[in-house]
Amino acid sequence: LASKIFMKLQQDKLSCSICLDLMKDPATIPCGHSYCLACIGSYWDAAEENPSCPQCRQRFSPRPVLVRSSVLAELVEEKRKRKKRKSGPQALEDSVFPLHSEVMKIFCRTDQSCICYLCLMDEHKGHQTLSAAAEMSNKQKELAARLQDVQRRIQGREQEVEKLQQVEKDIHRSADEALRNAEKIFTAVKQQIRSRQESEVNKVKELQEVLEEEIRDLRRRAAMVEELQQTSDHILMKMYIMEQNLIYYNIYSVTLIN
Repeated sequence: LASKIFMKLQQDKLSCSICLDLMKDPATIPCGHSYCLACIGSYWDAAEENPSCPQCRQRFSPRPVLVRSSVLAELVEEKRKRKKRKSGPQALEDSVFPLHSEVMKIFCRTDQSCICYLCLMDEHKGHQTLSAAAEMSNKQKELAARLQDVQRRIQGREQEVEKLQQVEKDIHRSADEALRNAEKIFTAVKQQIRSRQESEVNKVKELQEVLEEEIRDLRRRAAMVEELQQTSDHILMKMYIMEQNLIYYNIYSVTLIN
């Protein structure tokens, strides 16, 4: 059954158009094209936009869940047993196309598949082609360029993160300095207020002492006046009047001098 299905499938069904080798853990995406599970996953991881098919460019949203195709895996394993095992780029060219039993040394860009020279005379006649090794080299260069671009973007983002971290440090440092300056200003203003408070309180106390002294003097005079009101001694009254005139004169003289 696997052989019949294999004969009906096109030759590119078992080759991954990304790595240009027989598919490893083949997975079929919604548009019908199949790739290595790892290849299509890496291709989508590096894509800047919504994931798409490398061949037909159909876009998918959301990203499809990749599942290994057991049927394709059996076909690939059968094909792998018939393939000569060699290392390096030559391994791709040594893959044999089952319908023609010829080595697939050619890559058809029009259909994005590996073919043999007999395919050029039939199904792929007039298509854009090149050697499979050259296509592999081109794909490797594309992947290297894509990897370099991703690494460059990572480096750019890391630099932006470092800049933001420095900005955050500058903000904290500026805020701490502003708080220290504010505390210094507050302390100075507080000291000025306390000093002025002490000075004004001292003035008030001095004035209060003067007034209290005047009150005591006035009370003594009031007591003397009350005593004179109750006496009939004219000599004592005359002496009081002379004393008051002398006090007035002294006060008046001090005022003029000042």
